[in-house]
Amino acid sequence: MKDVYYYSQPIDTWVRQVSEAIGLVGRGLNNDKIIEQIVEKCLELKISPIKYNQGAWYIGRTYCHESSPACDQCPVGSDCPKVGIR
Repeated sequence: MKDVYYYSQPIDTWVRQVSEAIGLVGRGLNNDKIIEQIVEKCLELKISPIKYNQGAWYIGRTYCHESSPACDQCPVGSDCPKVGIR
């Protein structure tokens, strides 16, 4: 089942940004390593990697912009460690 998640995890700018900001993945990793880390951590926490990806995409697109993040408006802003966010 884990293999299915590896192939259904698109990694775009927003998913990468959010995953790095919350400390789920390390900074500067290639997409394959990011997918691996997201899937492993989500399954460990009993969270659907697909639902995580959808949520990370939405948060990234709406709030977590690299140049001007809207942390004060973000629904997870108070829980986010803001790794690498200026």
